[in-house]
Amino acid sequence: MKGDNWIHQGLAINLYKSFRWFALLFDCGTGKTRTFIGIVEEKEDDRIDEMPVIVICPKNIIRQWKEAIEAHSDRDNEVFCYLDTDCHTKRDKEEFKKSI
Repeated sequence: MKGDNWIHQGLAINLYKSFRWFALLFDCGTGKTRTFIGIVEEKEDDRIDEMPVIVICPKNIIRQWKEAIEAHSDRDNEVFCYLDTDCHTKRDKEEFKKSI
């Protein structure tokens, strides 16, 4: 993970990296996206490098997630943003299938 975490982010990453299910109930602007990326990168499951991670979010922040992954992650991630309004071509559908 690039950069330094705030104290609460580091605590959340260490706590939730071994959980299968969790929720980050931080206030706005406190780094939920960055914390989630850190948790995924620190997962204690050896298979995490082989598994896709799917983020379900409102349409208005899809691009924000892509930018955050590129900004905060040390890994070589393939990010595919699926918008039901603009993924109707054969190429889009093939790219989506490849990403999952």
